[in-house]
Amino acid sequence: MTIRATTFLSVSEFTCDEGYDLIGSARLVCKADGTWNGTEPTCRIRDCGSLLAPASGTVVYASSTYGSVALYQCNGGHDMVGNGTRGCLSNSTWNGQPPVCQIKDCQIPPIPLNDTATFNTTTFGSSVMYTCDAGFDLIGNNVSECLEFGNWSSLHTHTVK
Repeated sequence: MTIRATTFLSVSEFTCDEGYDLIGSARLVCKADGTWNGTEPTCRIRDCGSLLAPASGTVVYASSTYGSVALYQCNGGHDMVGNGTRGCLSNSTWNGQPPVCQIKDCQIPPIPLNDTATFNTTTFGSSVMYTCDAGFDLIGNNVSECLEFGNWSSLHTHTVK
């Protein structure tokens, strides 16, 4: 705010800091009776609006106003692709792009000699079922699951004659 003088016809000009919008008149003039020709304006902080959580993830932020930071997280069994933080800029937009939560892939499971492995997918939450070839016995677990860290459980399955 700039007030040069408080005498008749003097002008006061108002501005706001970066990231704020001026609400009201930016310019007031002193009238002959010693009062201003309007009310003093206010400054309102800019708002970037709400954010959507990514599929299989969350976004947390205390506020959506200028200077705020949003934090993204992916659910277990998913990797974040992209930046996990975004900030509310002075132009009322969030910087960057939202990240994507990509499901972990355990890849093709190990298949012991003389075993058959049956599975549909190799991503988090899927399972593989082992069966022995004819004439062999299974020792260990016959099911292995793709875990949230991208590895298979129960990998000690093997067969004996």
